[in-house]
Amino acid sequence: HQFALELKYLKKNEAKQLKQKAAEACAQLERYREDPYLNGLQDFHAWAVVFVGDEVGWSGEEIGRAHV
Repeated sequence: HQFALELKYLKKNEAKQLKQKAAEACAQLERYREDPYLNGLQDFHAWAVVFVGDEVGWSGEEIGRAHV
């Protein structure tokens, strides 16, 4: 298995931007998936996580092929 993790960070006082950061993380993973090499890998999994301070504010299901 191969994995791509897109990690984003927000300071606690920036928590209102959580939806925007999550969308940015998903968009970045989609760009990774467009790469011919990565797109050709079997068992390639892509996940996104946005931290707000020291806590997970949002984590995405697998982005792309199987679980959107």
